[in-house]
Amino acid sequence: SNQNKGCGKMLIDSLKQNSKKLCGWVIDHNNDLKQDGSTYYTPMQFYLKNSFIVMDEKIETDIISAVKIKFEL
Repeated sequence: SNQNKGCGKMLIDSLKQNSKKLCGWVIDHNNDLKQDGSTYYTPMQFYLKNSFIVMDEKIETDIISAVKIKFEL
């Protein structure tokens, strides 16, 4: 696993240097399972810690539930 090694932060920081605005969608709960049956934990805290904000937009279907996030200089 590449978690907790700083790779994601380095990638986000690099993207921030080249963009004034970044948007994406994040699963905002821990209710889903990965293919191997283990829990998929939301990466929301990672994005909040990296200066993203949660927008009002939300996707809610039978397949996915996610919220829009944004970083802007």
